[in-house]
Amino acid sequence: DEITPEDLLTLTHTETQTVNPPTGACYQLVRTYTVTDQCGFSTTFTHKINVVDDVAPSIGSGYATTVEATVRNCAYTYPDLREIIREHSTDNCTATDDLIITQSPAQGAPITQTDEAQTLPVTVTVKDACGNTSTKNIDVTVPAALTVSLEPENETCAGNDGKINYTIAGGTAGYTVVLSGGSANQTATGTNTFTGLEAGTYTVTVTDGNNCVATATATITIEQITPTLTITAQSQT
Repeated sequence: DEITPEDLLTLTHTETQTVNPPTGACYQLVRTYTVTDQCGFSTTFTHKINVVDDVAPSIGSGYATTVEATVRNCAYTYPDLREIIREHSTDNCTATDDLIITQSPAQGAPITQTDEAQTLPVTVTVKDACGNTSTKNIDVTVPAALTVSLEPENETCAGNDGKINYTIAGGTAGYTVVLSGGSANQTATGTNTFTGLEAGTYTVTVTDGNNCVATATATITIEQITPTLTITAQSQT
């Protein structure tokens, strides 16, 4: 059999990435090759590759473009949207797990509710190892602040027939409504009216599905009726 140089030599190599690449390069790969013969003699040579990358990461589609705000005990914050975008991002030089992803406003930043429902844009930025960036926007929805308004109806002389009508606005479904004060401590059972109330001051407390609480107070009085006196004159003969 013929013996070739490849049969007598062993080739190995190592590869490192420089921390400070030359100007104009994203990073530099340094490959060191070592050739060793059967007698143990060896020689090495180095090959340097300057990597230039000006291609921004690609962000695909298929992710949720609108999400609800994070809420805990009625404290609303911006959710963490970074992993939603990471799952749909690729880059020609940087592995997906190594992409740097940030969002503005940042995850966990507080959100203040208002009297109107809100749709708040969040910008998510994907950056590769060479500093190229791509961005996407995701909308975060926040319900209007919970409120309750009351309309009392006074008690008549018949007694215990006062009413309180209530109207709920904002918040999240799953409301619990409790009436306290006066002569009653009741929990609403499906209507928007508390009945059978005597004169007094009452408080209606509403708790929604996210533990937000709103209260309002109303006073019921006894309706005053002014009596009418009618005198009929009769003639005498």
